[in-house]
Amino acid sequence: MAMISLRRNRETADHSLPYITAIALIDGKVTDQQFQPSRFTDPAIWQFLENVKVTRNAELSSLYPGAVANIVHVTLKDGRTLTKRVDYPLGNAKNPVSDVELERKFLHLVVPALGRDHSAKILDQAWSLDQQSGVHHLMKSLKMR
Repeated sequence: MAMISLRRNRETADHSLPYITAIALIDGKVTDQQFQPSRFTDPAIWQFLENVKVTRNAELSSLYPGAVANIVHVTLKDGRTLTKRVDYPLGNAKNPVSDVELERKFLHLVVPALGRDHSAKILDQAWSLDQQSGVHHLMKSLKMR
């Protein structure tokens, strides 16, 4: 039942740890593109998902909320297993993104909807927020045109 609804519904896909793990391994990233219907309904993704198993790890769970830890094990066709553990995902207070990375992500997400000039104005407003008398200028710049 969950598999059927996942194929039809973006919200289910973006809350599915198996899907997010699979698509990150396949595409090398998790962005808005990975939640387009063409991706989460792709039969090749579903075939790959049949091999994804998510299990609770007591040690990692005990670290929460201080850490949001995960371990991924990938078994390759030749039998080798690759393992990666991350206790603090990128963007966590203990693994912050740089201003440059934050701007890059913002622009990647916003430019397609608002254009480069409008997006740059929003960034200017946001970066100078501590010098403003309030948030009204920033909020006004967020208005869709």
